Amino acid sequence: MYSFESVTSSLPPVLQDAAIKLYQEKGIDPAATATALLTAVSLAVTRCYNVEVEPGFIIPPALLAHVIAESGFGKSILDNYSAMAFKSHEEDEIKSTKALEKDKSGEIALWNIKKGSLTSIYTKLIKKGEDTSSIESEIKTHEKIKPTTPTADRILISDATPSSVKNFFAGNEKTGGIFVSEGNSAFKAGRIFGEPELICNLYDGTSFHVDRLTTGSMACRSPAAAMLIFSQPDIFKKFDNRHGEEMRSVGLYARSLFYFQQQNNGVYNFGFHSSSKNCIEDIQEKIRSLLRKSKNEHDESTTNRRTIKLSPEASRLYEETKREIKFLTNHQNSLCEFKDFAAKTTNNMVRIACIFHILENKNGDIEYNTMFRAKNLSEWYFNQAIQYFDKTNEIERKSTELYNWICNDIIKRKVFQIEKVRLYQYTPASLRGKETISPLLENLKMKKLITEQNIPGIGAIVRKFDYSTDAGY
Repeated sequence: MYSFESVTSSLPPVLQDAAIKLYQEKGIDPAATATALLTAVSLAVTRCYNVEVEPGFIIPPALLAHVIAESGFGKSILDNYSAMAFKSHEEDEIKSTKALEKDKSGEIALWNIKKGSLTSIYTKLIKKGEDTSSIESEIKTHEKIKPTTPTADRILISDATPSSVKNFFAGNEKTGGIFVSEGNSAFKAGRIFGEPELICNLYDGTSFHVDRLTTGSMACRSPAAAMLIFSQPDIFKKFDNRHGEEMRSVGLYARSLFYFQQQNNGVYNFGFHSSSKNCIEDIQEKIRSLLRKSKNEHDESTTNRRTIKLSPEASRLYEETKREIKFLTNHQNSLCEFKDFAAKTTNNMVRIACIFHILENKNGDIEYNTMFRAKNLSEWYFNQAIQYFDKTNEIERKSTELYNWICNDIIKRKVFQIEKVRLYQYTPASLRGKETISPLLENLKMKKLITEQNIPGIGAIVRKFDYSTDAGY
């Protein structure tokens, strides 16, 4: 339940500045900003680079991310910042494609006329029973000089169905992003989450086949996907109740960076403003430059992605982290019930490290410091997931839910304290009642998230812990 503030210093400067700027100017939680922009940058990075985790084990640095938050906390702003560079790139591509189509229209028309003429001759020879080998050769030669039809470089897939995603990647696209500002449609049956195996395959860059009744199967070479889903807690809980086991069985949850707004709302004490006024623009320009690079180097027969390796020191940290996690997931150790999440943590760490490496304009192999900072961040996301999905620790889960309610109630009513009796009456039904709430409040007080005080004439009141005084009142 610790604040994202503890790992903010691990972010690349431009991403750290963006997170702090949006928090101080728009009130958006820094963890949400970092999650959204990390996913966006990963989509651009994946079009140009792979990362070698271990000798011979190469993966795309794509990120899947879930931001579970109440409505109105800034989802539309973050969705706009995440998709801005990609939408701009696609719009430019469409404009240039239309211009090329206009230029080539005459050339294509002449080619079609010649093709029609050759086909007519071939048909007449068939009817007469004459030799067609010469005209067949001419038709084949003509096919080889067919003018290339201009195509726009498309990247984003929004609110997509499984079939539209398949069709998109069947075109041998190198990468694709799925950005959904509200999780409603994404989580409903028949949408993209109807086939979690597909998302896992795209995330790993695994080839798959698209079955078509008329033309057979089409193989998709080395695709990769980045995904950002914003959703409200009640929507996600309903989805998890219906499909949680399936998502865990294919590893989709474990591959995702989970962030639940309720665990960090309003506990930041940044004593400074962003050092860069143009941090958002800087990130957008970085994304655009990567998109231009990927477009220039695109080749239909090869992926052309450069592979980034780990330095010896970074590689040792990776191996040490693997051993730590293996120990913690052994029988009766703290993570024994979360082997599926733990198994993907080191890969997520390497993906994040690769994104940091590119975002900070570094050359050569990924350095130890970059990997160390990526480890801190990936562990934070990992702990977020554990706190939500740990069904065995009901006190922790309900404490988190209560703390979220307290933070939201303080913000909505513009107060700095809540009467304890109000908690008994107005918290969610699963938390109400003195017997239920008392141990949760004790847990929050022990973690220095809230304080409790008796005020004459008012009674017992609850406040958020005041870190500036380290006393709470």
